Amino acid sequence: MRPTVIVALLALAILTMACAAPTEQAPASDVPDERIDAEPPSPEGPGQEDTGDGDVTVDDAQDDADDTTTPPEPQQVTLVAYRWGWEPSTITVRKGTPVVLTVTSRDGTHGLSIPDLGVSSGDFSPGETKIVEFTPEQEGEYQFSCNVYCGEGHGGMRGTLVVTG
Repeated sequence: MRPTVIVALLALAILTMACAAPTEQAPASDVPDERIDAEPPSPEGPGQEDTGDGDVTVDDAQDDADDTTTPPEPQQVTLVAYRWGWEPSTITVRKGTPVVLTVTSRDGTHGLSIPDLGVSSGDFSPGETKIVEFTPEQEGEYQFSCNVYCGEGHGGMRGTLVVTG
């Protein structure tokens, strides 16, 4: 046999034996624990299914929403100011649900204020639209009014926001 063939066979035998030899394992205490222990999901807290339910002003369209994981749809309300009133003069919304008021003027310059909720629109004139967003957190009746002097009937330009549970 040729010497090169013998050397090649010896090298192959050594490699085969080295790969097949049992490896020494580290003691269990030296092996890092890579498990992730996840806590089981906690059940929903009390009252959680009611938080965030929201309805629009006239229609009670959100009462059938059972999914508490999605945020409630904002209640969309259009409010028109005119000398010396509001249309509608009473707005009903739900506690804990975002409200988006689209406020316009039919005639002069007006402004919307709901002082007990810290809501104010700033001035708006005919053809101008103001978007006012807030989330009422307490049930009750809140007065809203025009906060831009608009003439002799300005003091009576009031409406009511009703927040229900």
